[in-house]
Amino acid sequence: MLDAGENILAFVRHGKNENILCAFNMSNVAANFHVPKHMALKDLAAPGSVDIDNAKELELPAFGALIAQIVS
Repeated sequence: MLDAGENILAFVRHGKNENILCAFNMSNVAANFHVPKHMALKDLAAPGSVDIDNAKELELPAFGALIAQIVS
C-alpha cells in the first residue's frame, strides 16, 4: 500500500515483467493523487482510468481510478 491520503487507496501490483500502479478514489468527491517522485508512468488506457499526461499530481474524479505501468 502507498501513502496516498485519506480517501485514496493506492498500491503497486508486481508481475514478472511489469509493475502496475493502481490508485482508487474511494469518495464521492474529486481527490488529488500525488504520484511518487521516483515513479515514471506509462498510460495503459485502461477503461475508467484517468489520463496521465506525465503529471506528478492527478485529479481522480469521484470514485475514479488510475491504472498505469511503472516504467522507472
